[in-house]
Amino acid sequence: MTSQETDAASRPAESIVEPEGETIITLNIPSKEKDDDIKNIASEPSARSFSSTCIWLSLWFTINVGVTLFNKRALNALNLPITLTCVHMLCNALGAYLYVHACNAVSRKRLRPDQITTMFFFSLVFVSNIVTGNMSLGLVSVSFNQVMRALVPGATVVFSMLLLGTSYPTAKKAALAPIALGVYVACTGDKSSTVLGCVVTIVAVLFAALKAVLSSKFLTGAMNLHPADLILHQAPLSALWCAAALVFFGEWIELVSASPHQLYSAMGWYVVTGVLSFALNLSSFFANKATSALTLAVCANIKQVAVIVLSVYLHGDAMSFQTVLGVVLVTSGGALYTLMGL
Repeated sequence: MTSQETDAASRPAESIVEPEGETIITLNIPSKEKDDDIKNIASEPSARSFSSTCIWLSLWFTINVGVTLFNKRALNALNLPITLTCVHMLCNALGAYLYVHACNAVSRKRLRPDQITTMFFFSLVFVSNIVTGNMSLGLVSVSFNQVMRALVPGATVVFSMLLLGTSYPTAKKAALAPIALGVYVACTGDKSSTVLGCVVTIVAVLFAALKAVLSSKFLTGAMNLHPADLILHQAPLSALWCAAALVFFGEWIELVSASPHQLYSAMGWYVVTGVLSFALNLSSFFANKATSALTLAVCANIKQVAVIVLSVYLHGDAMSFQTVLGVVLVTSGGALYTLMGL
């Protein structure tokens, strides 16, 4: 073997020019380096996916806390939960329309007749979730509402198994127990409620779980809608449901009979919460698409404890040992669930 041939064999890459002028690149990379390169390339999408998940969950969590507090303020100004929900849906429809047409990356999908029917009923579930949630805030104490909301992850597990055929490891289901217990412990105060308030709150819990599960169905799988596209499909329908409910439940009469000053003050809060609700729903759907309905339900319970702590801070009340213990339990349960994989 000549010295030129020896040098050529020792080089990791060689360019050989064929008579036709084509250049063929031959790479001689040691197998270990090649395996490392493949692993690094494969890990990049996973890292980006995890970062995206954390970002959307953080945004959803922060906005959710704000919407909860502002909704309570809006209902205190004028307790019209259906009207509040209708304003939210109009803001969502307008926000989604602007988002879709301002972002060239979003392309709308046409729905088949059977999918349109499913969307029609989903819009009813979606708006019912918001209406019953707002009604619950006006009928029961905040503590009672938060205790009952601890049932959402369990209801989500049941609906996911029934509607989506999802299976969950026993350990992951067991991680829900300290979260529910923590919310219960943290919810100090009067937990008494009327029968109507209790029923409405339970219905709100079921609608919240069902909405999260159905959202997963639209955002993944065969339909795989963009979150903004999903909002634009369902928000106008939900607004129509709200308009019908305004007439059916007689809230329209209360709305037109309110004083101009009261109406002006309330509508300001209603619009603010409406804009925030669009941001909340968009981040919620992105987070749902990146994770699962159950993960969102677990984060919602952690959010409820954050609302309690923030309320204690805003009102200047001392945080009791019971509240601190509840926060620790919920945080521990959330960490355990996170370790099992988002």
